[in-house]
Amino acid sequence: MEWISNIVDGLNKFSGLFSLLAVIVAAVVPYIIYKKQQRDKRLDAFDELEAMNDLSQNPMNYSERNYYARKRVLEKKSKKK
Repeated sequence: MEWISNIVDGLNKFSGLFSLLAVIVAAVVPYIIYKKQQRDKRLDAFDELEAMNDLSQNPMNYSERNYYARKRVLEKKSKKK
């Protein structure tokens, strides 16, 4: 039974450290998730832009103007870091 009290005493000694680590993890994990979401959005925009580059650029009716406007927006999004 003495070994259990030794374990509990050791945990009590490091309880402040465990709390500090929990606070750091609670702050860092959401930041990492946010950065990953931003990277995924940028990669999605870049992929859509690559798909648009495969299409012809000759006709310029109203729908085509919308297409090129969207293309410019995606180019800007894919260049941002």
